[in-house]
Amino acid sequence: MLLVTAATSREIALLQEQFAGTPEIGFLVTGIGLVDTAYSLTAFLARQGQEISGVVNLGVGGAFAGSGVQILDLCLASSEVIGDMAICFEDRLALLGSPELVVHQFFPCQGELLQQFQQWSLAAGQEIHAGPFVSVNCVSATRKRGEMLAMTYAAICENMEGAAVARVCQGYGLDWLEIRCMSNMVVDRDTSAWRLAEAAAKGAAVAGHFLTDYLR
Repeated sequence: MLLVTAATSREIALLQEQFAGTPEIGFLVTGIGLVDTAYSLTAFLARQGQEISGVVNLGVGGAFAGSGVQILDLCLASSEVIGDMAICFEDRLALLGSPELVVHQFFPCQGELLQQFQQWSLAAGQEIHAGPFVSVNCVSATRKRGEMLAMTYAAICENMEGAAVARVCQGYGLDWLEIRCMSNMVVDRDTSAWRLAEAAAKGAAVAGHFLTDYLR
């Protein structure tokens, strides 16, 4: 069974309706942020982990200015990183440098599930931006902070849960996949320009097409 996770019910409600009664697909609303996500997913896998073959993490995200990604673009994580696990100066971030910490900070996305999605998106003509994602504990409210994160990690977007999913999956030896639709740009905060509902719906729709073909 594939487990589909998201921070909020809004991000997977359409999928839950689409795959209601489908035993091959399970769903988990983790809650917002790295801590709740790690706890919720670990607790779920501790109960039902033997039934899970992989995890698909969905949601919205914020695109970094200069990344080439725009609002309502779809993005696929090639890796995840805990972006706040660093030394924060006024104008830059510096990595902690400890090998013991870095190994639990960076998570490459690899494996059969990723390959299957890449093959599907190519065959379906689905336009998607692939690149490193950054997970943060607090949403960036300034373009400056976004640029710091983008430069430090060569990343295309930020979110608040992906690295937790990646870390838990690493611990359980599970493939994971992260798909996000951009609801906003990481610039000086202006929520009037955000498109959360549309981004959530678009991300769920694309995931639904992939999962339908995956089950065939």
